[in-house]
Amino acid sequence: MNDLKCEIICVGSELLLGDIVNTNSYFITKSLAEIGISVYYHTSVGDNFDRILNSFENAFNRGMNLIITSGGLGPTDDDITKEASAKYFNKDLILNDECVKDLENILKTTKSNITEANLKQVYIPDGGEFIKNDVGTAPGVIQNFDGKIIINLPGPPRELYPMFNNYVKPYLEKFTNTKYYSEFLRLSGTNEGEINKDLTDLFENENPTLAPYAKEDDLVLRITAKCNDDLHGKNLIKPFKDKVYQRVGKFIYAEGEEQIEELLFKELLKRGFKISFAESCTGGMISSRFVNFSGASQCFDESFVTYSNESKINNIGVSSDVLDKFGAVSKETAEEMVKGLANRTNSQVCVAVTGVAGPKESENKPAGLVYIGIKISDEIYVKECRFIGDRQRVREKSTFEALVSTYNILKNL
Repeated sequence: MNDLKCEIICVGSELLLGDIVNTNSYFITKSLAEIGISVYYHTSVGDNFDRILNSFENAFNRGMNLIITSGGLGPTDDDITKEASAKYFNKDLILNDECVKDLENILKTTKSNITEANLKQVYIPDGGEFIKNDVGTAPGVIQNFDGKIIINLPGPPRELYPMFNNYVKPYLEKFTNTKYYSEFLRLSGTNEGEINKDLTDLFENENPTLAPYAKEDDLVLRITAKCNDDLHGKNLIKPFKDKVYQRVGKFIYAEGEEQIEELLFKELLKRGFKISFAESCTGGMISSRFVNFSGASQCFDESFVTYSNESKINNIGVSSDVLDKFGAVSKETAEEMVKGLANRTNSQVCVAVTGVAGPKESENKPAGLVYIGIKISDEIYVKECRFIGDRQRVREKSTFEALVSTYNILKNL
């Protein structure tokens, strides 16, 4: 077979209505790139048999030889992706005995009986292969006829991801000798425009390649090498990555794809430290984001939302004189907040945030002005930030900056 050219077709009217975010396309595209398969098109289509079938015809007519679908394998009448793909190849659906046994075993754990709706899921196109679903009831399907492949995967990510990694990826690796290996650098305190100036010539490199991605919180640089295996890829990337560090290393706070809350958690856990937060303009967003990471209870001590001046005075001991003289949004108040927080907790790491979320100024201070106070053991750091955006965006940026600043200080101790 010639090089695989893939179109991803995500099925579900809910996608077109904006009821859910399509994360499956991103996951499949990224995973295919790792094994050297290019994705040329992303398509979303509703739960309509004719339109699904037409999307297959369009994909193959424009030169694709691999279609991967997600969604439409469930037990309801509008789950018709498998039926449409069987129709494209003029294949009948046949009840698969092995899939029936798998379904029986799954339903036994929930003390449920097989229904006609359940059985609908375990009919497989004649001549096709089923893909085992280790966490759900709907098997996937592979059909490979006349140089064209259609792979049907379930819609729920918790089912699609392991099915793709465990079964689909190894299947597709047989069709390609090319591999791609990527590493990720995460940057803060800069923007895509500034980075482009510093790395212009490196963006033109062919192998490895360098690509920037502006995320909600930070900027990610992806370095990708076309290689024989991971070790070959690492060796190709190493000298190139060194050049990136030489130019923008001061902005790089981490490598990999871990979120900042996980990185901070690991630094705290490594040192046996506890952390507490005192939040004003962020209104609890920092502590909420930190506990998003499973296991946060091992490091998270306490959190105070001290929105009013009275709360700052009563709950964490901020001096009324400091508030009167410098205002709630000031370096001095941020320092008072983090000192008071340390006095009221058993945490080695204390973080406080005060600022003007907007949209209007407050106390003659502009919207977007934020002070972050960080106390680690006996050292206190206060950072002044000026963020641009609406009220929600300022709060989100303040949350990320508080976490990443704390992480940067900790990792360099």
